Amino acid sequence: MKKLVSALVVLFSLAACTPSPIYDYDSSVDLSQYNSFAFLGYDDAENENILSLDAGRAQNAVTSQLKLKGIEKVDADPDLLVSFDILEESELQSYGGSFGVGYSSNRYGVGMRTPERYREVKYGKLVVEVADSQSRQVVWRAQSQRKLSQTMSTDKRSVFINEQIDQMFSQFPQTTAQ
Repeated sequence: MKKLVSALVVLFSLAACTPSPIYDYDSSVDLSQYNSFAFLGYDDAENENILSLDAGRAQNAVTSQLKLKGIEKVDADPDLLVSFDILEESELQSYGGSFGVGYSSNRYGVGMRTPERYREVKYGKLVVEVADSQSRQVVWRAQSQRKLSQTMSTDKRSVFINEQIDQMFSQFPQTTAQ
């Protein structure tokens, strides 16, 4: 029983360390007044953009979250225009080098192995922007801080995108229509 409790404490501690999405919004706009939305650039039948697998997952997750907030998807005259993107970023990771320290009776030693090698690791970060359809000004924006890795499986990608968009929209207000 103690092992289970210890494992749960560690699990919840690690979950608390997970970076939350970054939010920004126009404080002069009452976001709860909006009742309808459409996706900018993807709902137009004449649009030649192809919806990628991850973009389709993101679009479905955003649609679900906005419906939960009382904002319905419409084909014409929306109150809000929603756009989303997966920003491609990369970082250098080092590998190959090592360092060690050892000791025995009356002796100690330090060892190092080089050269270190670097590889570029690419990943994506989700961004969702919501704009007023009349002014075409962004009124709310969220960006994930967790990394959508190229090596994630299909199931993990779906879960990751849903979780991130769920966290993003936890800070979006309910509409007055609810």
